[in-house]
Amino acid sequence: MGFESEAVFKTYGFTFGRVVAANAADMALPVGPLVKFRDGTLVNDQGTIYVISDGKKLGFRSMNALNTRGYAIKNAIQAKIDVYETGVALD
Repeated sequence: MGFESEAVFKTYGFTFGRVVAANAADMALPVGPLVKFRDGTLVNDQGTIYVISDGKKLGFRSMNALNTRGYAIKNAIQAKIDVYETGVALD
């Protein structure tokens, strides 16, 4: 399985310094779906804040909606998530 972006790769705690070359056994494995952001990941996509839920990006109707759920903008990961389906906005 590959990662859909460097940002996703890093949210799982991986670093490029620990990447090793694939061997023949690795290359024989079936190709799986791309790894995406986990549910609950807060993402800043060019100034718009979303939380990932069930593979969808959910926006916030207000800063209060974001803060009352325990999120803080400073914890948002900078990434483009235009490939994610948009879900309902959170009140």
